[in-house]
Amino acid sequence: MPDLIHRTWIYCRDIDNNYRGLVEGRNGCFDRYGLTAESHFIASTGIEGCTELPGRLLHMDSLGIAGLEPGQVRYMEAPDYLSPTHVYRVTFERGVRIVYGDRSHYFLSGTASIDAEGNIVHPGDVVGQTARTLENMSALMERSGGSLSDLKQAVVYLRDWADRETVRHRLMDSPLVAVPHVMLKAPVCRPGWLVEIDGIAVNGAGEAAFAPL
Repeated sequence: MPDLIHRTWIYCRDIDNNYRGLVEGRNGCFDRYGLTAESHFIASTGIEGCTELPGRLLHMDSLGIAGLEPGQVRYMEAPDYLSPTHVYRVTFERGVRIVYGDRSHYFLSGTASIDAEGNIVHPGDVVGQTARTLENMSALMERSGGSLSDLKQAVVYLRDWADRETVRHRLMDSPLVAVPHVMLKAPVCRPGWLVEIDGIAVNGAGEAAFAPL
């Protein structure tokens, strides 16, 4: 699992009450596999969602790529903009970059309005939070040889569906205006976060040491 799984999407019913259990279960799993802040975790989105079975509290999708060479998988960070997740006792990477000979694929984890100390930025202000989220995503991409213009798709998660037109208007003044994206009502893992965005990007920043895709 540590070498094969690069990205997860975890959907948690009633996230305000159940997210801590999700975190404890994931932390315990990673402990068993020897994943630590010094090695790596797995890029992830953890968001409210449900399945067709009312009694099921969690559902997870995952992405795994077999046969990658050492050095092809690189974990994204921008610690002067947003803290490592273990600062607030959760375990996932901010994003993962897969480098091929002719391109790079980027899988940005769910990103919110957070600062370098792990604090919520712009509490109660969905416009400010959207702007800071985009700033954090841009920093992650730029530190990994890309930019927000490399995004090929994005998902925007909103705690309050009434904010959708306000957020949509703010996104019109951002690189996401040219990116296929959807908006969903899906509360984020902290009640104070009003918006979260994840995405997938591709660019031509490859390295000749690796085989082309």
